[in-house]
Amino acid sequence: MSTSIVILDTNILAHSPFLDSDEWNQLHVHTTDWGLRFMVPEVAVMETVNVVRRNWKPDITRLEQHSRWISRLGKSAEFQAVLDAAAERSDRYDSSLRCRMEELGIEIAPLPATIDHLDIARRASERRAPYGTAGNGKEEHLKDGYRDTLIWLTVLAVAENHPACDVWFVSDNYSDFGGKSENRDSRDVSDYPLAWHSQLTPDLASKGLTDRVFYARGLRRLEEHLLAKYAPLPDAERDELWAAVERSELDRQLMLALFGAPVDPRAGALPLDTLSAWITSCVRAADSVRFTEAARRAANAWTARFDCVVEATIEVTSTSGDVAEESKPLVIVGRIDVNGQNEVTALAIDAIDAAADDPQRRAWERADSAMTRYEKVMGGVDVPPGYLQKVMGGVDVPPGYLQKVMGGVDVPPGYLQKVMGGVDVPPGYLQKLMGDIDSPPVDHATSGSTSDEPEEPDDSPDAEPEN
Repeated sequence: MSTSIVILDTNILAHSPFLDSDEWNQLHVHTTDWGLRFMVPEVAVMETVNVVRRNWKPDITRLEQHSRWISRLGKSAEFQAVLDAAAERSDRYDSSLRCRMEELGIEIAPLPATIDHLDIARRASERRAPYGTAGNGKEEHLKDGYRDTLIWLTVLAVAENHPACDVWFVSDNYSDFGGKSENRDSRDVSDYPLAWHSQLTPDLASKGLTDRVFYARGLRRLEEHLLAKYAPLPDAERDELWAAVERSELDRQLMLALFGAPVDPRAGALPLDTLSAWITSCVRAADSVRFTEAARRAANAWTARFDCVVEATIEVTSTSGDVAEESKPLVIVGRIDVNGQNEVTALAIDAIDAAADDPQRRAWERADSAMTRYEKVMGGVDVPPGYLQKVMGGVDVPPGYLQKVMGGVDVPPGYLQKVMGGVDVPPGYLQKLMGDIDSPPVDHATSGSTSDEPEEPDDSPDAEPEN
């Protein structure tokens, strides 16, 4: 059996700072029987230490805010011991992480022996992945992709130095490493291995690595993919096992998993002015379950990815605050686990989508296309307040409308004034630009706004401690 090298990015380590999560343990337990080697780029180790310490700092700060209340209980000494332990844990995290990695047999991959700094500068200048841009219009700026570039060069070097091995790079940084989705869908639901960013594929091709360097976003999905490779369940045997599963139990598990599940307005092809939506009931269409990546587990258990069609009732709240019910078929994608007694022991939902032929998909496609043209035409120009209402022909724009037509992107305050200012256009221009998509009129003159930013803790001397 050939060896596969799994290289972990910073975000994977930071998600489980001591590598003790269930998804990590499920993959690592197969180290020997699947011939796995685990590596972490030296840059990612350094970055993980700093990220984890930053993540822990707010928790330590909140803990310190209880000091006055704890002192009133006469437990100051004990509480100080807790604070000291928390500080020590943070201070010693670098050495603790390296010891844990050594315990698990995870190797630290050094930087390549030779690095072409001029090539890195050229990549940055060309804004070539993993460099890129952030922001819009005048706010657009070059992201700092230096660390990601060093990690990418390390991945390439590991692959070149181990020509007999497949290499999996696991990173949830799909915007810099993964292929761009045409429908602005950022979920991890595509079949593995995932597509690389189009600006990274030439690097792989030039070194002859296209067929053995693969991209994954998460450890759980990677374990499921490799399980189907090393312990596959033939279709005939899978169908026989599936026939023994009680359908009523499947439907009960499916209903429990879907009841109250949120539906993304774009993925579910709901009206463009949908603010939120969730499933209130569903009925599975008969004989609609299909399986992929079916694999055996211990004790005659088995697992597979599945998709099926349900007729769902969805409670939809619009940006105007109106609530309505909508019924439509939805395609459900997930993972099912069945034990040796043919009982469904787990059912997880990964994606909820409208049917491919849902007519409302057309509205979202038109909105996306219009917004792309709008960004190209209007980007970077300043306009006065109220301009959007003017170009919309006097129609009031409800809160959240722009986020919906921009594919769920969070639009910062003042964004429209920055990108649409100063240019005089005839009323109704935006409707025409957006393919005659109507924004629903709504009176929101009295509506307020709240910040999505978390409140800073009040650490003043007179602040009341949190309970």
